[in-house]
Formats: sequence, structure tokens, C-alpha cells
Amino acid sequence: VAIAGGDEGAAMRSAPLYSSGKASCVLKPHARRLDQSSALFSDADEQLIVKIQFFVPVSVRKIMIVGSGSSSSHPSSVRCYVDRAAEDLDFSALEGVVPAQVSDLAVNAAGEGYFNTARTPFTNITALSLFFPTNHGGVDETKISYIGLQGD
Repeated sequence: VAIAGGDEGAAMRSAPLYSSGKASCVLKPHARRLDQSSALFSDADEQLIVKIQFFVPVSVRKIMIVGSGSSSSHPSSVRCYVDRAAEDLDFSALEGVVPAQVSDLAVNAAGEGYFNTARTPFTNITALSLFFPTNHGGVDETKISYIGLQGD
């Protein structure tokens, strides 16, 4: 199971067996967004869940995802869940939970693309889960080297 979170303002969970360790390796400063030395990998198939918990309520306005390695392993879409839905999310419960937002992702190797979040569901949140159901190549492993959050 690839459930993770972490960095300042977030609480650590766990990481998949074959990742570089912890989700904090992809929650890094924007200036290091192209650093491919650490990445988070899916473990059993292309699906990956990243859970982030905040100590204080935040408002997330933009999200940037940078894949790692070959473009075929970069995530092709993301489903975003907030607050209680994000806290309780796991692979077995995905079908019964409605995401706050679904976004298609282009290959973002240059680290220049981001997507805007819908204002209301992403205001004053304490938890965010990002579910990556597929990748661009249909390969068994999805790889992410950077997740960037901008907001208040």
C-alpha cells in the first residue's frame, strides 16, 4: 500500500516497499522540483495514494506534480480528496468516495505545469489525499519526484 505524507506541517504515515523511503522525499522546496535523486513509486501496480495531513488548516490553490524517470511512468491523472474523505481514504474505499477534484496531468518533466484547485473544497483543509490511478504508459509502476502545493 502506498500511503504516505510528510514534511513540515504534515504528519508522516508510511511508504511503499520500493519507493526511496517516505513521501517527504517528494514534498520538497520548489527550487528542488527537478531533483530526480529521490522519488515515490507505486508498489503493486500503477495506482498510488499520497496522504498529507496539516497541523493547522490551510487553503491549497495550486498543485504541481512532477513525475520521475521515463515519461511512461509519470502519472496521467489525479483525484484529490480533502478533509475527512482524505483521512479515511485507502485503496479498498476508493469506489465509494467522491473526489473534491479530478484533473488530467500532462507529462511535466520540466516542472512548469500546475493545476488550479476548485476554491471552496480546498479552503481551510486539514488533510489532502492524492490518488493517482494511472500513468502515461500503462506500465506497472508510477513514479513521482515532486509534489508542490501553493496556497494560504
